[in-house]
Amino acid sequence: MTPEENTNAFATFGNNGNFVDAYMIDKITTSDGKVVYKHKSKPVKVFSPQTTYLTLDMMRDVIQSGTASYIPSQLKYGGVDWAGKTGTSQDWKDAWFVGTNPNVTMGTWIGYRSPKSLRCYGCSPLSYSQRANKLWAELVNAATDQNKELMAPTKRFKQPDGIVSKSYCAISGMLPSDLCSKAGLVKTDLFNAKFVPTKKR
Repeated sequence: MTPEENTNAFATFGNNGNFVDAYMIDKITTSDGKVVYKHKSKPVKVFSPQTTYLTLDMMRDVIQSGTASYIPSQLKYGGVDWAGKTGTSQDWKDAWFVGTNPNVTMGTWIGYRSPKSLRCYGCSPLSYSQRANKLWAELVNAATDQNKELMAPTKRFKQPDGIVSKSYCAISGMLPSDLCSKAGLVKTDLFNAKFVPTKKR
């Protein structure tokens, strides 16, 4: 897995569930402006709008209260609808972070050419994961300094039709029974309307 492949895969969520293969060259022109090559993307539908949005909503939690909660304190530009995912390989030999907003997807990787653990107790005030997160945030900050309109959009990911908010029992995942309600185990979350629980437990 390369950073390009990983970032390209997660960009599918930012592209409303469509996979668009990454490319480097958009257009080649002659000195007098004649176009001799123009890249044409061929999007492939991978996820429904509902699955895409629910995944993005879970990935928001990664940044807000999960394994990348260090990132907001490192970003210069707040209020952006970022969704992201951290990643760690076996024995802490690789650390990843990919973040997407309605305009762009950016990914980073830290590791060694000859794989070895990124954990180094006492050598840095930051954990290996925080170092990966900080690298990503610094790259985002630098890019946003250059193009705020692109990197820090005010628009948010649009919730599609077919998404509903429903209460469920945190133990069973089904509709809350009286016993579940009395135990204080009722939670509320977003669902694809096609797959809302129908039974109580």
